Amino acid sequence: MFGAVCWASDIRRKKVCDTITQSSKILEELTEVFSSCAEENTPGLRLMDRYQDRVSFMAFDPKEENALPRRHSLLNNIYAQSKADPFKACCGVDCSIPKHASHQAVALFVIKQAGQDQLTSTWVAGKVLSTDAELFAIRMAVCRAVMLKNCQQIIIFTDSMAAAKRTVDPSVHSGQAHSLAVCKALAQWLALAQDHRVEFIETPSKLEWGLQHAAHRRARSLPPIPMGRRPATSLDAM
Repeated sequence: MFGAVCWASDIRRKKVCDTITQSSKILEELTEVFSSCAEENTPGLRLMDRYQDRVSFMAFDPKEENALPRRHSLLNNIYAQSKADPFKACCGVDCSIPKHASHQAVALFVIKQAGQDQLTSTWVAGKVLSTDAELFAIRMAVCRAVMLKNCQQIIIFTDSMAAAKRTVDPSVHSGQAHSLAVCKALAQWLALAQDHRVEFIETPSKLEWGLQHAAHRRARSLPPIPMGRRPATSLDAM
């Protein structure tokens, strides 16, 4: 079938609407590069194979009784214990997905460490879905946090646990390059000392809480960014 379409005239080819031809047209827009044999994806050497006990996830269950008030209280307690500790870095991350297809997504992080100036950075994410953009934000936060002086624990406040778990998955998937960067950075940082740890805490947007909401507000306060001629485009956005 595909061979027959290849030999067809342009006029005839435009009239063919099968899965193969449509996929071929769409994939021309894809800019993402994948690595099926990445070192970070080697069995036994993966981040979670080596450091599963030092990478944790605190998911939010909306079905629990008084789930939102309890999560709000938990977040306040965690932050109260961490904000004055110079050995901990608290990171709020979020993204902004444009309403119009001609604009790009934005990824942003806010980092606070006791005794240090607050760090904020914003990045254009391209043509991506929300999970990819959040993954990008987490990547930039982690890669910056591991560079902080005296940092022994990194706490990531995110409203997407799916993106958080994808950051430590080095297999081939949309946004794999971000995951590989996180896996590499964390593997090197965790290897430096036994007391180094990283925690991902799900922070529902409805709570409008602390650092995560600060990142949320900043991301949405930016003016629309034009897509351009060939923006970075993820697989899931196809």
